Parts: sequence; structure tokens; C-alpha cells
Amino acid sequence: MENQPPDSRLIAELGAELRLLLPIAMADGALQDRERIMLERYVAARAGEVGIAYDAAELSAALRWAKADPPAPAQCAELVAIARARSPDAIAALWEMAQTLSEADGVVTGVERVRLARLKEILDKAMTT
Repeated sequence: MENQPPDSRLIAELGAELRLLLPIAMADGALQDRERIMLERYVAARAGEVGIAYDAAELSAALRWAKADPPAPAQCAELVAIARARSPDAIAALWEMAQTLSEADGVVTGVERVRLARLKEILDKAMTT
């Protein structure tokens, strides 16, 4: 997360979650409007839960940042640990949103299935540690 803007509380609090969700949202190669709207609603709900305020420009910057810095598979467990440390309910929220994003266009592709399975494995492991 080296390209994290130092003054973005949104990224500091929810950046790990965004980096985990964007690869699922973009499994078909692009972030579609429907998926972007789902992510924006997710961020709004999660920001409320963790008690942070943000504006549209900060949200756009956070999405661009997460999109530009997709996690390598080896980084995902670390990102889950960061998200869980910041918010104990992050794992359940991540899994629910990941499933929703994968079904956004009505078809769950093979790539989406693989990414979901990988994320589920990491989330389950985090729950037992």
C-alpha cells in the first residue's frame, strides 16, 4: 500500500477492504457502473459503522487508488488481518459484498468463482486465528 495518500482517512480505515473487493468487482475486466455503485454504497455503510466522514472526491480517489493497487494473492491474508483489526465485523461484511459483487451482472463467471473461493478461504482462516 505504498501509494496510499497520507491524508485519506477513508483509505486508512477501509482501504484494505476496497483492495480485497475490487478484484472481484473487476473479474470481468472492468468496473461496471452497477459494481461501482455497489462499492460506493458499501463504503457509505462501512464508513458509518467505523465513524468516518468523507466526500465524493475522497471516495473517487479511494476507488482509483484501490483499482491501481490490486493485491497479489500473498497480500490478501495481510489485508484481511488489517481489515479485521480495524473492524471486527469486516469479515462478514467483506464476504457478503464479495458475493453481491460477483452476482452484479446476473452471471458468476469462472474467474469470479475462483476469486470468491480464494477470498472465502482467507476469510475463514482469519476467523479461526
